[in-house]
Amino acid sequence: MFEGVGMVSTAAPRPARFERGAPVFYADDIDRAAATEINSEGGAFFTRGAKKMSTDFDNATQMIEGAQERMSAAITALRKQEEAISEGSKRVSQNVRKAANDMAEGLNRISKLGDFNNLERYVTLLERAAGAMTVLADLEKDGKLAKITAAVKG
Repeated sequence: MFEGVGMVSTAAPRPARFERGAPVFYADDIDRAAATEINSEGGAFFTRGAKKMSTDFDNATQMIEGAQERMSAAITALRKQEEAISEGSKRVSQNVRKAANDMAEGLNRISKLGDFNNLERYVTLLERAAGAMTVLADLEKDGKLAKITAAVKG
């Protein structure tokens, strides 16, 4: 079967003997048969295994790349939403502060035009308005003001 060094046979090794109906092989014969299969260009077992592994690897690579693309798209969408929410919150906060300042200026003009007997009442109103504007700014910062206005409008 394997005769001499350098001789390559593609035949499977023959059993040395049978024990209880099962074939028993010499270790050297098995080693030579495996080496022959590995070194042969048309080795069926290793070629099939390599092709299957290559296909499985390509499929796994495609799945991973697809998952990466979907994850990247999701992260990009979340970043855009975060930026939009941040900008909206800044605008609303600025508008609330501007409205509070305008109200304070208006009350100051009224108090200058009015008599000083009503000054205490104007100050109380101004304090209430400033407190209300602070509460509105806090609600807007927490994102609750939009829900409240939507509920009132709806």
